[in-house]
Amino acid sequence: MGRCIVSLLATEPAAAAVSSPERLLDVLREWAAGQSAVVGRGAVAGQGAGAGQIAVVGQIAVVGLDDAPAAEASLLDNAARDEGRTTLAARLIGDVLQLGPILPPDGRACLLCADSRHRAVLDDTGLNPTVTEAGLEVADDLGRALPGAHWLPAVPALLAELWRRTEACDEATGRPVLCLDLVTGTLTWHRLTPVVGCRGCDRGAEDPQPGPFVPRTMSGPGSLRCQAAPDGERLERLLVDHRFGPMRRAYRDAFAPGALVGVEVALPGVHRRLWGYGRGDDHAGARTVGLLEAVERESGCRPQRRHRKVTASYRDLGDLALDPALLGLPAAEYEAHPATILDPYRPGTVTTWVPAWAHAEQRHVLVPEHVAHYGVPSRPDQAMFVYECSNGCAVGSNREEATLHAALEVLERDAFLLRWYAREAAPPIVPEALTDPTALLFRQRAQAEGYTVHLFDATLDTGVPVVQALAIAPDRPDAASFSAAGAHFDPQRAARAALLEVVVMILLQGRRPTVEREQRLRMLDDPTLVKDMEDHVALYTLPEALHRFDYLLESGLPATDLSNRQEAWEQTRRSDDLTGLLTRVLDEMAAAGMPPVIVDLTSRRDAALGLSTVKLVAPGAVPVTFGHVHHRTTGLPRLDRARARTGHRGAPLPHPFP
Repeated sequence: MGRCIVSLLATEPAAAAVSSPERLLDVLREWAAGQSAVVGRGAVAGQGAGAGQIAVVGQIAVVGLDDAPAAEASLLDNAARDEGRTTLAARLIGDVLQLGPILPPDGRACLLCADSRHRAVLDDTGLNPTVTEAGLEVADDLGRALPGAHWLPAVPALLAELWRRTEACDEATGRPVLCLDLVTGTLTWHRLTPVVGCRGCDRGAEDPQPGPFVPRTMSGPGSLRCQAAPDGERLERLLVDHRFGPMRRAYRDAFAPGALVGVEVALPGVHRRLWGYGRGDDHAGARTVGLLEAVERESGCRPQRRHRKVTASYRDLGDLALDPALLGLPAAEYEAHPATILDPYRPGTVTTWVPAWAHAEQRHVLVPEHVAHYGVPSRPDQAMFVYECSNGCAVGSNREEATLHAALEVLERDAFLLRWYAREAAPPIVPEALTDPTALLFRQRAQAEGYTVHLFDATLDTGVPVVQALAIAPDRPDAASFSAAGAHFDPQRAARAALLEVVVMILLQGRRPTVEREQRLRMLDDPTLVKDMEDHVALYTLPEALHRFDYLLESGLPATDLSNRQEAWEQTRRSDDLTGLLTRVLDEMAAAGMPPVIVDLTSRRDAALGLSTVKLVAPGAVPVTFGHVHHRTTGLPRLDRARARTGHRGAPLPHPFP
């Protein structure tokens, strides 16, 4: 059925060529003469918006668009597929002829998907194209001089190869699109993945919601992973594309300690850069980790899965939903503050909800969509009443593995921030307790840069080791301190993670956004001036802010050698039962007043890649936020009890967590 267009085009004489490539669509109609009919010029011609045509050859519809908004051609595309036809999109953008995707009537990854993904990539490159709601227009710096039609004889063979690749492709991991630069003659192949919520092709049913956890075995006792790391080259081949994304590029950072790779994520509708970072012993391993974190950033920011959505208030939903008041709410005094991006929460506040799995209750519940995905936009029917970030998002080879690592991240941030807001000291760790070779190397590097490094056992009520690192150099006016934390069942690994974060901040301090000293001093007096993550870190580079760490440095608590934590780890690592370990941790979190709720964020593409992404929400845990007016310390009983223990009654200070 589909090959008829290829064979027909391949037999047409070269004399069919015309002098201008702008008439490509006319050529396609001439090739189809006697075999097809122009079934519509529709809205494009009727509105005088440009040259948009559709021609039919057998069951193949050729949808063409010559610099007109993609939304208009999509009307023709949809009409053809509604008739049961496969469509081929042909588009001229600047000097580039874009052929594809080829899309069956019930398929996904359409012309509109290509348009929105290409706009997202352009938005991230800094080209500043003119973007309209209807579609993409050519950036000002793209040339418009077009050559003759010397490339036309190659089109039949290119279409044949496009069809072959389309037949062999997996929709979940992308449909092939070819691009021919009409000036240089350069041909590039690209992979286009569907956009969830695309009004052109996303007509499918909601993705199923998983229930109870299933048994999983670790690849080795104590590995906390069910299999070896994914094939990094395959991940890069299927994820990185400089035209359609979703990952625009991956690059090495030559200034970081060890191997560091950054991966840039281009998300439709998100007009800012997202990054996944990977660290490792070598750049190949770091690249794989960076790609995995980029997948987590993508799914955590915007839905990549078809959720069942409900728009209602908590008052309307009752027991069907998680009570937002349990998540920790911002201070009431900041509800109307000019710096806030949040709406006030009331039980009658209407927002959008998505399903999640409540482990302690073994049932599905609804959670606010902006809690599950920190990058969803505010809408009139979707109030946003808590600040969320990537905290609790994790990726793994299955849901159980991803959830275990999400829980470790939540416990790390909770321990750091609960102690900070309650001013609750943690026992210092004696230097001799650190035995991990990599952790020792990181500490030595920080010391070589002139910093005194303090480690603290910040472990709280679940017993999962959390190590807090504080590096201090009081004589450095612009880099006086850096803080971080790490969580792992192995306390040495927890210390290694915390020290790595500190060392990276020390070595990259000159490359962070600069906050003037005068501005930082104003932040010291007025916490509402702390507005983003960079401000939180920059504030504590002031020597004048170091006294805020006295609750740790002058606690008088006896030091620990971590021997009790190490013994617990030795017992844990004897087992290869990952689900058993996960269940134990989640049960301990529930007993401590943090019953976990897990949102499955896994896209069909991720599933095809053998990956699973989750967001773990722990009502009762202290969440990390950025922008002091957004801090969430109201309605958290564990934090209230900690403040009662320490007798701390002061207003919360901006935290130093990076």
